Amino acid sequence: MLGPARELRSGVWRHILKSNALGPAAAVVGFWGLYIAKVVYDVDIIEFFRHRQLDDPRDLNVVQTYFWMAIIASFVGPLVALFYCGRAIRLARNGVEVEACVTSIGPIKVGTLVHVDYEYTLDGKPYRKAMSCLDTLANEYLHGTKPLVVICDPRNPERSLLKRDVLPEEGDS
Repeated sequence: MLGPARELRSGVWRHILKSNALGPAAAVVGFWGLYIAKVVYDVDIIEFFRHRQLDDPRDLNVVQTYFWMAIIASFVGPLVALFYCGRAIRLARNGVEVEACVTSIGPIKVGTLVHVDYEYTLDGKPYRKAMSCLDTLANEYLHGTKPLVVICDPRNPERSLLKRDVLPEEGDS
């Protein structure tokens, strides 16, 4: 065990916001996109998956449904993002640094990130986790040339974050 993780740099904030707020933001944009496509362009994207005629009188219900889905997503999405960002920030501030071992690297790259499976031990009990990591560092961690440090929650050791040097810098995508 390396000790408590107290320092929280701006890069960690950016990564936490990107990784935890992207899903809810995509849902909000998606629902508003469905609504606008139907109202402005009279295109029902979900219509391709339904089996009914185009001039169905229930089209007004579709517009209302898309509108209310977008409104609900607009209120619920930010709350979900704040909840998950808050959890990650509290973990980064109050967690304990532990050395981990990369067990495998996924074959698919997204930008500069790659899927990494890793293991760490806290209080004698092993834990397995998967997360995204910079592809250039993933191989170094896999071959043991550089130690992988994770921040884990001592009360719930299954929750962990990769330490700062694993995350992309501000200019990286």
